[in-house]
Amino acid sequence: MNIGNPYSFLVSTIRNQGSINSSEGVQLGKVISASPLTVSIGDLQLTQNNLLLADYLKEGYQRTIALNGTENSYNFRGDIAVNDTLALMKINSSTFLILCKVVLP
Repeated sequence: MNIGNPYSFLVSTIRNQGSINSSEGVQLGKVISASPLTVSIGDLQLTQNNLLLADYLKEGYQRTIALNGTENSYNFRGDIAVNDTLALMKINSSTFLILCKVVLP
């Protein structure tokens, strides 16, 4: 078997194997509908069945915060609206995690 330059063959093999489990990274999606939540990434449409949502983005989310020995509970409004841009990460072939809403500075 003639593989040519063995170093090139080794580098090529390492690159191919390394890319097998690598994720696509963060992707940007646009909200098509806020209720029920539907997000598009290019031509791909994702519905509630394909999405996981960061807790603080959910309507009615409540968090208790302790500051200087005093605890207060706060309710958050889900402020995801049509045409918002969201940062998403692919978890598996059919599920995406919404990390946050992104805006221009």
